[in-house]
Amino acid sequence: MPTAKDCNTPAPSAGSDECISASDAVKPLVDSFHKYSVSTGGEQAALLSWMAFESNELKYNINHFPGTPGQGTRCMLSPSFVSKYVAALPELKGKTASDPASTLKLVLDPEHSLGSAAWFYSSQCDDSVKTGLQQGSDQAFQDFMTKCVSTTMVDKRMQYWNAAKKALSVQ
Repeated sequence: MPTAKDCNTPAPSAGSDECISASDAVKPLVDSFHKYSVSTGGEQAALLSWMAFESNELKYNINHFPGTPGQGTRCMLSPSFVSKYVAALPELKGKTASDPASTLKLVLDPEHSLGSAAWFYSSQCDDSVKTGLQQGSDQAFQDFMTKCVSTTMVDKRMQYWNAAKKALSVQ
């Protein structure tokens, strides 16, 4: 995430206060990989590239474009998945919110926001997607994005995937 080195170059508009530097993101990311057993370079590269794309390299934590209320975290979980994530977190048991945007606020801190991708991957993706990513193939990443995340592939996603694989020495 080249522009995530620091937050001196804020997001171009809404959300400029949401930036987190790469150095501040490392510990929560590593902790989430450990917590949710995301242990291979291929899996980690997939989650990092997903977050880099969705958060504009850690600049955003809330969806501003088009501005879906309640959509956010560093991987831009939909409001329904944010609710599932909140429900899955023991430390948030008993916390309630009246609407999707308030629910999202419960997980916007670095630990939870950066942990959302690992939670999603470990709890929502099937074993065939996981097995593929453990091998680190391009097809596995495409399957992860289209079959698990349920989004479309675009060149920028592959660019982030390739950069993350290189950074993590995934062959």
